Amino acid sequence: MRTIWNFIIMVFVISLIFYISVGITVVDFAKDKSKEITKSESVIGEKIVLDSDTLTIYDYSAFTNTYTLSNGKKVHKHIVNNNLMP
Repeated sequence: MRTIWNFIIMVFVISLIFYISVGITVVDFAKDKSKEITKSESVIGEKIVLDSDTLTIYDYSAFTNTYTLSNGKKVHKHIVNNNLMP
């Protein structure tokens, strides 16, 4: 009977450690993603030169990592970051 209680306590402790570590990982990931989204949204309204056109950035999609430009074109965030006007 004592070994059953030891086993139950051991499983409880291991599962508690697992859930705490997963929770910490999820919170850290969410914080990093939030910072990235805030940084990416800060360029909304900025001008970008693309194919000899000067366009305005209207929207950012965190799901696809794309910006929507004033001509309706969707471009990846790396293209926008490389072509921002000074």
